Amino acid sequence: MNKKIKIIIFSLILLSTYSYRVYSINKNAPDLRNYTEEKIGQEFEAFGGKVLVNNIEVIDNKDLNKIKNLSEINKTYLDENKEKYIKIVYKAKNIDKYDFGITLNTQGYIFDDGLPSPEKIGEDKYEYIIPVENYRTIKEKDIKIFFDSFKSNELEHHYIKGVG
Repeated sequence: MNKKIKIIIFSLILLSTYSYRVYSINKNAPDLRNYTEEKIGQEFEAFGGKVLVNNIEVIDNKDLNKIKNLSEINKTYLDENKEKYIKIVYKAKNIDKYDFGITLNTQGYIFDDGLPSPEKIGEDKYEYIIPVENYRTIKEKDIKIFFDSFKSNELEHHYIKGVG
């Protein structure tokens, strides 16, 4: 009898420790119920303007020449040691590009910011580059791009899943 109680108590302690660990990891993750899922190629209203994401692409380091008109400031942030980059091509109308936050999520609760600023490649059209750590495996279907505004309503959030 005494041994059974010890086993039950030990099991409860392990379970509560595991539950706390899962909670502490999950509390840093965005609650996707508060985010509006958008589609690639479909314009959506966001932050007082309109956004259209044309493409999300994984680029190898050797193919960085696919990135158009990279400014000198952004070139200094490119790292030859990084194997992969994510390129997001989007249009943003009536949205301040410096107020527009784009982050990448590929694995669970780790978020990556991109280069300091998006590159303008046309009228209201931008390219945004996000470097990815080498230890990560990237599958386009697992990519989630999150859009936020630094000044706008904090209750408005959008994300787009990669295709693949």
